[in-house]
Amino acid sequence: MDQGWAAVVAGIVGLVAALGGAAVGGRAAVRGAQVSGNAAHRLWLRQERTRIYEQVHAAYADVAIEVPRVEQALRRREAPSDADTEEMRRAWAALRIACAGTQLFGPGEVVLAAMELRRLSTRCRSNIERWREAVADACTDEEHRRFSDRGDEHRLALRRSHELFMQQCQQVLLGSVPEGTAAD
Repeated sequence: MDQGWAAVVAGIVGLVAALGGAAVGGRAAVRGAQVSGNAAHRLWLRQERTRIYEQVHAAYADVAIEVPRVEQALRRREAPSDADTEEMRRAWAALRIACAGTQLFGPGEVVLAAMELRRLSTRCRSNIERWREAVADACTDEEHRRFSDRGDEHRLALRRSHELFMQQCQQVLLGSVPEGTAAD
């Protein structure tokens, strides 16, 4: 009987040890899966942020190319070509859409910088549209000079806003603004 009880006790101890090991192993597996899931989510979020930030940057680059083409014609008191006007409008629309996309992935600092970029781009576009109408209506030299000066001011404000946006993006993606960037 002693051997029988010894075998039962040994079996029970073995079963308890096996269950304890399984519980500890299971718990470790769950924690590992959670850590892996969190890491995967952080990676996905970083990739999505990078994608939308690149869209804003590319759209701004298109605006920075197209606006001077239209303004160049306006400075000569000529109507810009339909193709240049359409490309400028397409670039503005892409910038507005891309800036709005930052609201999906944030964070707040980037969204605020994108919304400021969007607001300033709307002001710049509005000035160009009014300038086009004024040129078509044969505006005075004084009116023409004011539109031209405002165009310069709007483009400068837009460029600075884009630089701030890029600094915020670098802060989010890199953790700090690297040396040799616009923040220096």
